[in-house]
Amino acid sequence: MEALNLPHTLPKELSSLPMANHLQQVVSLLQNHPVIIVTGETGSGKSTVLAEGLSSHFNKVISGQPRILATTSLAKFLAQTRGEEVGNSVGYKTALEQAYSTATKVMFSTHGFTAEQELSESSIEDSPETVIILDECHVESSDMETLAGLLLMRIRNGAKFKLVFCSATVNSEQIKKRVEELLNKIVPQVYISQRLYKVKRHYIKPDALIPQAVSCAEEGKNILIFQPTVKMVETCILALKRRNTNAEILPLYAALSTEEKDRALRTDYGRPKIVVATNIAEASITIPDINVVIESGLELKLAVDAEGAPCLTLRLKPAANVLQ
Repeated sequence: MEALNLPHTLPKELSSLPMANHLQQVVSLLQNHPVIIVTGETGSGKSTVLAEGLSSHFNKVISGQPRILATTSLAKFLAQTRGEEVGNSVGYKTALEQAYSTATKVMFSTHGFTAEQELSESSIEDSPETVIILDECHVESSDMETLAGLLLMRIRNGAKFKLVFCSATVNSEQIKKRVEELLNKIVPQVYISQRLYKVKRHYIKPDALIPQAVSCAEEGKNILIFQPTVKMVETCILALKRRNTNAEILPLYAALSTEEKDRALRTDYGRPKIVVATNIAEASITIPDINVVIESGLELKLAVDAEGAPCLTLRLKPAANVLQ
């Protein structure tokens, strides 16, 4: 593939993000390698800058996301930075809704939907001018693992498209080793080490979660609280309201309507906001103006009980997810 030196200026919303400083490095590596790994801190612009920047060097960019909210939110945001409605040059596909056209050059899609396409007759077109980004690949997901396996097998069998593994906390050395063994090729890595803001960590006991959130709100800070289930989200919101907390208290989980989800992203409340979310807000999307993140450290995962039946169980989150 010949080097492409297309003139391209990132929108101002993206140009200041750390990922922008590494974009040319990513493009150069993709010109000579079928698979690369990009690892960077949360909020460094991987999900947005990569898709936008690569679209000026490749004819088609497909960004795989772990969840529907991330898929639709990223597509809408990127379309907004281009001054257009989603569904034109930037689109999305999920199992529930779609917005795209023949002019769509950047497509956001859930890992599951893309995997289904790969297993059908609608597999991704093989072209050296196509880049597929597997975003948030540290998130444990059978959809992502299936999609990665299908794409890597196609590359091993001679496919020409490019593949980018991308995450904030991915164990890149482990992925690098496995992919290199499968393809018998070198897999370069790009590290985005810069943070936009300094991050301080504090450790609190579980029973201090609500008092800590109230204290932060009284200081005028905006807070994001992670809870593992919808019921625990609602219980947390009720506890905060019983404290007469002077803040806009908002839920965020998959079953909410688009309008209800958008409320968590607003920045015009005129007072502190507390967003209580499931892990829907953990990957790919960045909620604006958040100063404090309170992580319960728990997650709901599918498991198998003693009788071999599938069940949902609470467990401690992997350290990588908590750090993100």
